[in-house]
Order: sequence, then C-alpha cells, then structure tokens
Amino acid sequence: PRLLLTRFGQLQVLLLLLGGVVVALVWLFAEPILWVLGPSYAGLGSELVLNMAGSYLSFMAGCSFFLCTSRGWVINPAVSIPISLVAIVCGVLLIDVSTLRGILTLNLFMAA
Repeated sequence: PRLLLTRFGQLQVLLLLLGGVVVALVWLFAEPILWVLGPSYAGLGSELVLNMAGSYLSFMAGCSFFLCTSRGWVINPAVSIPISLVAIVCGVLLIDVSTLRGILTLNLFMAA
C-alpha cells in the first residue's frame, strides 16, 4: 500500500509538471495558435490559457478518478453528488459568469 501511494503521488506530480509545461507553452505561443484559428479569435490569449488550464486540470482529475476506481476506491455517491452541487452553486455565486472569462474561470474552479 505504501508503494502504491508513493507511485500515485509521483504520477500526480508528473502530471502537474507536464500540465505546467503545456500551459506555459500555450501562454508563450497564444497569438500564433489564435492566428491559426482565424481572425475571429484574435485577442483571446488569456482566455485560451484559462481554457487550457481548466482542460488540463479536468484531465488530471479524470486520471485520478480512473486510477482510484481501478483499485476499487470509490466515493459514495451520497457524498460526491452533494459536494459537486455545492461546488457548482458556490462557483456561480462567487464568479461572474456573464463573460467568457467568467465561464472559463468557473470551469477552472469546477475542475479544481
């Protein structure tokens, strides 16, 4: 069990470092990426970075979930569903979701 927990922690750190590199590359090359998408997306560099960070955090959460469920470590739905609902309500109350940046920030909050 100790080795399993160590490997799980190492995998999480590796995913976090890889995610940092990916988000940093997107931040550095946001304008060329948006240029490829077309003129309608010009000026959305910070939104692109927020979207990438939220997507990568969701990816990390999914990896953690699948690793845990493959070992039979499942959270009772009576606990996880209310926690998810409270997180959504708190996120909507705390974050201005009337803008694209707000929606992307909510996405980042929900992934965390």
